[in-house]
Amino acid sequence: MPKKVGKKQKGYINRTKSKLRAFKLHNKISNQRKDFSHRLSYYFISNYKNTIIENLSVKGMQKGIFGKSINNLGWHEFVRKLSYKLERHGFCFHKVDRYFPSIKL
Repeated sequence: MPKKVGKKQKGYINRTKSKLRAFKLHNKISNQRKDFSHRLSYYFISNYKNTIIENLSVKGMQKGIFGKSINNLGWHEFVRKLSYKLERHGFCFHKVDRYFPSIKL
């Protein structure tokens, strides 16, 4: 969408319309991402008492094949919402290292 805005001539009404469309699309995608993270964090709270999350290298995953997909997930925002909701309800939340030997426990 920003490419379409850039191709329009400055000062014309079609450029402002295109900017408005791009802004609305960006807000819609942002709101969908926020809604999904709220719903998923609520699902974890309602079904599980203790939650343990692996501390992943998101920067490393962004460099791979699925880089844009990883960016679009909003991983940090989901973890932040999940942690504050779990702590607010008095449940346990832990982050473990990605090399933590959980099988040997």
